[in-house]
This record gives sequence, structure tokens and C-alpha cells, in this order.
Amino acid sequence: MVDYEEYSGLSIQWDVFSSSGHISRPSGFVTLNYQQSLGYKTISKCIVKPELVDMTFTSHHFIFKEGISVNPDEEPAIGAYAPIAVDKICLNHYMYRSQEDFAEKLNKSDATYGEKNPRSWAGFYNQAKSHTVQHEDIVKVAQSVLHNMQSQKYEQKYDVRLSDAQIYDIDKILIYLAKIINSKNLGLAEVVFALCFKKFSDNEDFLNLGFQIALHQKKYDRAKKIIDFWMKHHPSKEAYLSYFTYLLCINDMDNAKKIYEFISESSVHLEDASLRSKLKQIADRHGFSLSACS
Repeated sequence: MVDYEEYSGLSIQWDVFSSSGHISRPSGFVTLNYQQSLGYKTISKCIVKPELVDMTFTSHHFIFKEGISVNPDEEPAIGAYAPIAVDKICLNHYMYRSQEDFAEKLNKSDATYGEKNPRSWAGFYNQAKSHTVQHEDIVKVAQSVLHNMQSQKYEQKYDVRLSDAQIYDIDKILIYLAKIINSKNLGLAEVVFALCFKKFSDNEDFLNLGFQIALHQKKYDRAKKIIDFWMKHHPSKEAYLSYFTYLLCINDMDNAKKIYEFISESSVHLEDASLRSKLKQIADRHGFSLSACS
């Protein structure tokens, strides 16, 4: 989750699903059996960095030693709640399922409240009468997965897993990433970069490859996240050159001019002809000149 690395947690909203009229438990995919959404909730489930958690109130609410939790639009959460933002990610919450499932749930303790289970039949009957919306997106995905499973066409898309990434050393990862970038398999490159980010984010060559992947995909928001992380944790000449490249790509000529002048002056003070040469190459490649900015 490179987009949210600077935060201590990510608060993800529920999309709560109804019982869809089922009395007994149906067989098959949950996502196909329960297609009626009761709507999004401002209450969230959280993905957190465990090392930054100071206290856990519930599975929805964490106190952090530093930093904050935000929703996918990077709006701060307040306790267990955050403004609804579900365009990028949400959590399907099959709270009720069939009447048979709910009866079993009533006889169990609750994850938040323990033995004092707050659920009741009144809540189940109320949802059964509530307005619902057909959830089309998840149904399409589920139908596609089911079709591929039945036709035995369901295969792993990429040839790398998290367990694989953990045993690679940085040299192997850099070679592998460069190879798949050159083969134009940017989707796989993005997956590998994301899987390896936590382990290798202290390596500038790795960050540069992730930045290049984002640029090739024209995912400029992601490129900016990587640059921000790079500049914050490993400020260097290469980071500034990449920042200059990013500014040119988004056509921010005012800031590009400022950074160009900074790098140019730095190359003089440092007597670094290589830095000056790299800066000129980037500028020429993008058709940038100071005269065009004035």
C-alpha cells in the first residue's frame, strides 16, 4: 500500500449486505448469494502498522504512538469513523447472511463486546424490510471467478508471491524489476514493487525503479507518493533529478524551473559534472529550457 505509507493506519468503510431473503444457508459463493447492499457506513475497519499502535480499543479504533489513520481519500479518521470514501477500496460486510446463519451468530460471543452480544432478532427483521441496492460490481467479479474455476481457466496471473519476494536479495529484485519493465509488463512490475517495498524501501535504486514504473503507467499520483517518500527518507541528487522529471511530466513548469536552478547551482558548488550532465539529459528529453519558462 505505497499510497498510504506515510500514515499509521488506513480506515476502510463497510458496505453492509442484507440477508437477501435467505432463510436457510445457501450453497455457493457468498458474493453471489448476497447481492443486496444496505449501504456504506462511516464506521471503518483498519489496516495498521503494528509497530506504531499504542492501544487497541476495538478492531475499528486504534491509538497510535505517532501518526494518524486516514480513509482512502487521505481524510483523517476520528476514532472508529471517517468520511465515506469507497471509490478505491471498501470492505464488504456480510453481517446477516441467512436466518440460519444469524441464529448461530446470536449464540456466539461478539468480537467487540464479548459475551454481551448486542445483536438481536429485531435487527435482523429490520434489515429484511430495509431498502437495498443491487451491488453490480462485486457480482461481475464473482461471476468471472466462478466461470474461470468451472472451466479450469483460473490461473495465477503473476509468477511471484509475497513469500518469493521475502527470500530475494536486493540485487535479484533490481535485475528482475528491470527485466519486466523492459518487457513492458508494467502490471507485474507494479505487483513486485508493492510486495517488496517494505523490505527494500531503503534502497534508492529500488525506489527509482518504482518511480519509473509509475511514470510509464502515467500514474502520477503514485509517482508523487514515491518521490515524497524518497525525498523524506533518502534525500539525494538522484531523488532531486527524479523530482525534476516528475514536475516536467505533470507540466508544472514553475516548480520545474526552481528545481532545475537548484540542481544546476548544486552541480557547480559540488563540482559534479555528472550531475550537470544528467540534468541536461532530462531537460533535453522533455524539451525543457529556462528561456521557455521566463
